Amino acid sequence: MQRLRLLSATLALVAVAAFPAQPADDVKPPPAGYRHWFHVNTMIIDLHDFTVSDGSCVEGARKGLAVMVKDSKKYASTGGWGFQFFEGGDPKKPQVTDAAKQCFACHQPKKDQDYVYSTYIP
Repeated sequence: MQRLRLLSATLALVAVAAFPAQPADDVKPPPAGYRHWFHVNTMIIDLHDFTVSDGSCVEGARKGLAVMVKDSKKYASTGGWGFQFFEGGDPKKPQVTDAAKQCFACHQPKKDQDYVYSTYIP
């Protein structure tokens, strides 16, 4: 079974689900309703504009949606992961053209965690 991990919002949502893999520069966005999947982990990342109001971060417009798709054979050169980033979350605006340089280079320090920054804690 292939796994999908996606990061979204100022707080990143990482979820696991069955999802057919695509080439790294052709990774498709998650299916409708992905926000209702089982929540694995949250971390602060810069995918939404935000302002600080009364000491709290207030979410603004979405800058993009980052998607990771697991397929050990198809994406062997990038640790078994396909990557894509959709500008503004729009599936018609993919930004990743070279996953090895644009994405995987930053994920290499997490090799011991299957190249992901999140850990599942049940």
